[in-house]
Order: sequence, then structure tokens, then C-alpha cells
Amino acid sequence: MKKRPEIQYVDPGGMAYYSLDCLKRPAKKEGADWDVWGVCEENRYFWLGYRGLLRGKEVMRVSLLEVMDRKEEEYPDWGDEEIYLMMGFDPKSGVFTWYLLDKDEFKHWQQHFAQQPVIL
Repeated sequence: MKKRPEIQYVDPGGMAYYSLDCLKRPAKKEGADWDVWGVCEENRYFWLGYRGLLRGKEVMRVSLLEVMDRKEEEYPDWGDEEIYLMMGFDPKSGVFTWYLLDKDEFKHWQQHFAQQPVIL
């Protein structure tokens, strides 16, 4: 039996996050293509999984391929260090946004800005 995915609920203005290793490990284990594996979302619930539809709506928000492309284009000097994928919705516009943080930036975010997601 497959393990149930970890689901994060994020309030408006909050951010869900996954380490890049956490995102890559299941894809590698399952042999998933990077363009169909990533972070999915429905009603501010985030989880790792395959591209798909839920009630006729695409749930994939960020594919592993998109993450790796952005990492290589914007942060080529980061190499294999610890990296975090941050994502959420702008509290005013409601627009989905995501970005990458290195280990030091992530620690700073945790200490000063983090509204921790609820892990279900």
C-alpha cells in the first residue's frame, strides 16, 4: 500500500513549503517524469503528486521540471545545497506565487515571517 501524501493547509497569505530533496525523492523512487510530478493544490491544501484533475480542475501548481529550470536559470551557483520551494497565494490579489530559498534564506523566513502550515 502506498503511503498517504503529506498534506499542508495554508491560510490566505501563508506559505506552504517543501525542500527540493523532499520533492525530488518520491519522483526518483517512482520513476516519475519531472514534468508530471510536483506540488498539487486544491482549496489551499498542498501535496506532492502527479499532474491530474480533481473535479475537472488541474491540480498541479508547480512541476519538478519548472522548479529545476528556475533553479538552473536564476540560481546556477546554488549547486546541490539545501533548497526550499515556497508557495502560496497573495492575500490581496489571490494570485498563486512560488519561489526558491536557500538554507540561510529559509531559516531567516522561519524566524521572522513564518506562518506555519497545518500538516494533516
